[in-house]
Amino acid sequence: ARGWAERYEFPLAPRNRHDLAQVAQYLAYQQSRAYVLRQLRGYLTRSLRREFPDRLPPDLKQGPVREGLVDELISHIGAAERVGNPSEVHKLLAKLPVAIYVNANRDNMLHDALVEAGRKPHVQLCTWRSLGDRSLPQGPVPEPKYKPSAAEPLIFHVFGNFQYPESLVMTEDDYFDFLTAVTRNEARNLSIPLEVSRALASSGLMLLGFQMDAWDFRVLFSSIVRQPGIDLSRMRTRVAIQMSPDEAQSADPSRTYQYLRNYFRENARINLFWGSPEEFMVKLIERFEDETD
Repeated sequence: ARGWAERYEFPLAPRNRHDLAQVAQYLAYQQSRAYVLRQLRGYLTRSLRREFPDRLPPDLKQGPVREGLVDELISHIGAAERVGNPSEVHKLLAKLPVAIYVNANRDNMLHDALVEAGRKPHVQLCTWRSLGDRSLPQGPVPEPKYKPSAAEPLIFHVFGNFQYPESLVMTEDDYFDFLTAVTRNEARNLSIPLEVSRALASSGLMLLGFQMDAWDFRVLFSSIVRQPGIDLSRMRTRVAIQMSPDEAQSADPSRTYQYLRNYFRENARINLFWGSPEEFMVKLIERFEDETD
């Protein structure tokens, strides 16, 4: 966001220059939404090649930017990370007998990890784009009679997937359109599959890897609270994993923790785990394996 703000002379308040949704919104109106998607594809390609040269085969280390390249790069990097890091989060998530994963990431690392674990994941994308009152489906078409299960879990990409560029939630307008679609979902289940809506409302829930001030978290959390039948989850375990606040970002970490704990409990009866996603997942898997032995 800061790089784009400098390159395209973002004119709004300096505090907004790190906010990707706002900077992308400005760039979309200065150029077009398609231009933003092309710039994102190029930025991610350059960044991945620069940061992970030892994780990529020779044919992917260079060459022109093209559609599908970002997914290929992430797939190779993710596979290498899962081999070299026993605490890699997607690898640990794939060990849990979960039937529905709501994925806020735009990549396929969770899908790849589930396949490696011998499971058969199905993928579905949120239908947040519309033309008038008609929803515009994106991504794979659901198989008839498919029901999510531990053996064949559903990965529901809530903010889109790089493989389907038009599905990506990026700009401020996109986030507002997404919330509008979720609001419509309360009455007619247009944007979120019924199985996912029921799970969000009545099952245990684990929010993993979010920063509390990020658009993705704020919009997703609001969407969960809006789901029909949310009170059915009162007796289920719900936990949010929050990394400890950086001293530079939080003037008083202890009061920040207290505020977030109260916020979660008041809004959705969610408990707070203070630590990294890796720390939480390692402890969760240890407990899960102890109880299933």
